[in-house]
Amino acid sequence: MPLVRVGAALAALGSLLAPSLGASRTRLPMARDRHPPHALAAVHPRFGVPHRAELLVGAVVAVLAVTTDLRGAIGFSSFGVLAYYGPRAASAGS
Repeated sequence: MPLVRVGAALAALGSLLAPSLGASRTRLPMARDRHPPHALAAVHPRFGVPHRAELLVGAVVAVLAVTTDLRGAIGFSSFGVLAYYGPRAASAGS
């Protein structure tokens, strides 16, 4: 039973963290077009990642994980992924 709990905890963590990289990388071109704050368009000089956007998304995820019911946060994260990628997938298939 403890092995199942550890596996469930890792799966829950993955479902919360997986969308964060996509969200931060989506913020980068939007910030370059000055839709969200332009400071989020900063790219790390050594690693080439949008580090400010990743830190912001990570902070939001951390606050949600601490302040909300984890089951609700996982459900909201899953819904957000479907709402975010669904229209893109539908338009790409057309």
